[in-house]
Amino acid sequence: MARTGPGEYQIEIDTNGDGQPDLIRTFRNNEMVEVQSDRNFNGKVDLVQQYSHGVLVREVHDDDFDGRPEMVKTFRPDGTLAIVERDPTERGAVDVREYYDNSGHLTRREVRGQQDRGASSH
Repeated sequence: MARTGPGEYQIEIDTNGDGQPDLIRTFRNNEMVEVQSDRNFNGKVDLVQQYSHGVLVREVHDDDFDGRPEMVKTFRPDGTLAIVERDPTERGAVDVREYYDNSGHLTRREVRGQQDRGASSH
């Protein structure tokens, strides 16, 4: 455990035994506020999960492990998925934005350069 500031500390976990942390959990006032994960064990963070009051509020994904995020997920205060933003071209701009209702169904999808489209209902 390492102190990172007043009321803040981190716990590093080595899940595969290689001596490098694969999970870093950050706590503020004894509440977890962030988890950084190295899912492919290359020593670089490729998933960041942020929490508020114990509920997941945001995830940033680097799913091809190149150091640049391709997807950001935003969650409602109750933990349900609200918005997914994708940058598959990795230009640093959102190319696709998807909106979800409280039950997890896609309700609208916006694609850069195309008209806004409603999603089909399930």
